[in-house]
Amino acid sequence: MSKEPSCFTSATGKDSECANRSCVSNLKTPGEAVVNSASVLLEEGTSISKQSCLNILLVDDAVLIQKTTCRKLIKLGHSVEVAQNGADCLEKLKVAKLLAGSDRFTFDLIMMDLQMPVMDGLEATKRIRAQEKLMPPGDPVIMIGNSSNSSEGLRLICLVAGMDDYFDNPYRVEEVIVHMRMIKKIQKWLRKCLSSSGRHSKQESQWK
Repeated sequence: MSKEPSCFTSATGKDSECANRSCVSNLKTPGEAVVNSASVLLEEGTSISKQSCLNILLVDDAVLIQKTTCRKLIKLGHSVEVAQNGADCLEKLKVAKLLAGSDRFTFDLIMMDLQMPVMDGLEATKRIRAQEKLMPPGDPVIMIGNSSNSSEGLRLICLVAGMDDYFDNPYRVEEVIVHMRMIKKIQKWLRKCLSSSGRHSKQESQWK
């Protein structure tokens, strides 16, 4: 039996920053997978083109979902790593953080399934947020949950656990990325507002 490749590579053979970082664990790599920056047209008519490469951690125990989601994300030009469950997710976050020499988690987005063996998505989310509170100031990693067994109030449960959003499965990868970018913009705006508020408070205290 041939050894399964650990990374998706560009079919063109050309090196790219995203292609070099597009590692997917425990998946059979399709030879036709191509890293590109082609425009994605959403149902609402929004065009997404030449977007920056995102570093994404996909947390799901379903092999079929791993394969299909990874293929879509990589064709959109993103780097993807797979975790089999919540515990595996925490370990991969820890390793990536150490390798990068960073004080905070290095992934731009975590796509988190809710129902998994060993540790489910809600518990993993709570632990990730708890760890972030012990880290230096910075933007929290964006986490978007998903589940095939949707029920009333599940989105609220995800938000309370610490997730930023929730999608019923099946979902469109393009829509998840759009939501992630919107959340990132809100984080940037809030950080700017808090920074401005802090400066104003300091100036007012000096005037008194």
